[in-house]
Amino acid sequence: MVLLSACGAAGAAVDGGGTGGSTVGGGTGSSGGSTTGGGATGGGMTCEGPYGTITCKPGLTCNSEEPTCYCAANNPLCQPDAGPPGGSSGGGTPCSLDVFPGSLDFGGVPPDGGASATLALTNSGQKDCQVSALALAAGTAPDFSLASDQPFTVAAGAKGTIGVSFVPAEDDGGTALRTGTLTFLTGDPFHPDASVPLAGYVSAACATANRSIFTVDANGTLSRFDPTSLTFTDIGVLDCPGEDADAGAGPFSMAVDRSGTAWVVFDDGNLLAVNTADAGCATTAFDGGGFAPFGMSFRTDPTSGAETLYVSSATTGDLATIALPSLALTTVGREADGWGELAGTGDGQLWEYIPGGVLGGVPVLDRLDPATAAVLAHHPLAGITAVGDFAMAYYGGEFWVFEAPAVYEVDRATLAVRTAIADTGRNVIGVGASSCSP
Repeated sequence: MVLLSACGAAGAAVDGGGTGGSTVGGGTGSSGGSTTGGGATGGGMTCEGPYGTITCKPGLTCNSEEPTCYCAANNPLCQPDAGPPGGSSGGGTPCSLDVFPGSLDFGGVPPDGGASATLALTNSGQKDCQVSALALAAGTAPDFSLASDQPFTVAAGAKGTIGVSFVPAEDDGGTALRTGTLTFLTGDPFHPDASVPLAGYVSAACATANRSIFTVDANGTLSRFDPTSLTFTDIGVLDCPGEDADAGAGPFSMAVDRSGTAWVVFDDGNLLAVNTADAGCATTAFDGGGFAPFGMSFRTDPTSGAETLYVSSATTGDLATIALPSLALTTVGREADGWGELAGTGDGQLWEYIPGGVLGGVPVLDRLDPATAAVLAHHPLAGITAVGDFAMAYYGGEFWVFEAPAVYEVDRATLAVRTAIADTGRNVIGVGASSCSP
């Protein structure tokens, strides 16, 4: 979630790739960032770091290690009764608007279909927030539209919403990916401007049933996970030819394509195709060749809209692709931080969750270069407890990390971690959300 407060860093993802996250008042946020380090204060100050360049709001301090902006302990703006910059203090905390999620990714939508999404606004201040000037920025694809551009008030302690629709026109032969930006004024004196990236793409292969998160547990139970209600619906138990969990050949990881086929790799390195409608299995001719087992996910090409299966070898530590339907394995490169579970986003990014971190440290979330396997951004996730079996999927602007028996949400824009379910009662070891998912 994007937390906008007088003392916090807010807004954009600092790795500088893809649609990124929302920007509010020009600040940035990173849950893994240190709040120690050098940097001066000042209005509109440029803050440079290894993952990008940002501009800090007046009075905030730059930490160039990320970079990120934060409130120093002696900053009067951090006091609960502080007024807006340049204004008088007292009278309680002003409007403080939290925007969630930090970006709206609609996933894949058929040319004759559509999708809608809601941006949630929460006023955690003690004064009303006047939300106004709702608009789609110049350059936004015409496929996006606002439910309403009229101003409204979010009362202190209350919630509001902004609705956005994505209804793609017939494919005109251009890029399948459509992007845009929603902008509005928050009424928050510390973070008055909000900018939320929008993304969606056109695909005739995407059906409503495939816009889901699917899970498989250690017992081979295939389920559909609803990230809204946080509930599981069991589909069936995998009865795959030649695979026996009791004999040490249980599921290891899973990825789901747009057609609704779940590709499941087993402990013995075999790759099977599973129907997500009934859990039926079909064998393949894939030969792991010392590369399997592996973490896996599909990634959408931002130009063509085609999807590619990426795999991260638990044996060699390499990133590779598997071509479908030929099942040819092509090595991309060695992964600097080691192997992990992968998740692709609708706008072409490729991310990897590594529970052991680097050299046994805290879990990390890396953004990888899909062409070289180089680490483009490295984010520690101190809010996640790594205990054993793990899996990850991307859905609705968030990374859903399953660390049995818990489930965590990691906001893509801010990398803030929230415990969604402390104990599922399941040992989930494979998760897949197709690129049709939002």
